[in-house]
Amino acid sequence: MKRAVLALLLAALGLGCGYNTGFLVSKNVGSIGVEVFDNISKVRDLEADVHDYLTESLRSRTEAHLVPPSLAELVIRGRVLDYSRRSGIRNRDNQLLETGVQIAVEAELVRRRADPEAQEEVLRRIQVEEESGFRLQEANGELDARDRVLRRLADRIVLELLSEFTQESSPPSQN
Repeated sequence: MKRAVLALLLAALGLGCGYNTGFLVSKNVGSIGVEVFDNISKVRDLEADVHDYLTESLRSRTEAHLVPPSLAELVIRGRVLDYSRRSGIRNRDNQLLETGVQIAVEAELVRRRADPEAQEEVLRRIQVEEESGFRLQEANGELDARDRVLRRLADRIVLELLSEFTQESSPPSQN
């Protein structure tokens, strides 16, 4: 019983069997900060959710040293461009049965200079969008779809912006 509980705890913490995400940020990166994105979509406060998912993705997918953006050597910044509901599937009576959400963002990775007078260097700029569907009968359908989209967006932003600073880690050890 104790072994089962310990195994579940290790799995929940991601510590079992030498598992890692497959990417390691190289040591010469220094520190990374995430600014709260601008939001030009029609959905208020979406930028706060983007920020939360981005920092979560950085923590779980990299070994980056996260610091406030004002102290970071590399900064991720961007803006939420759009939040929309896509058209969906209808039945023969033209009743909407399934729909979805789509979110588009643009992001950039910036190297800040130690000298406050020096200009920042934009290392990479991307634009990504993700969508996820849901059935209208689902109680939290839109919220769950929104969470799925935000999680995938954050992971894509992290992996695409930091790809030049990553190296594939060694294969996980076999138990």
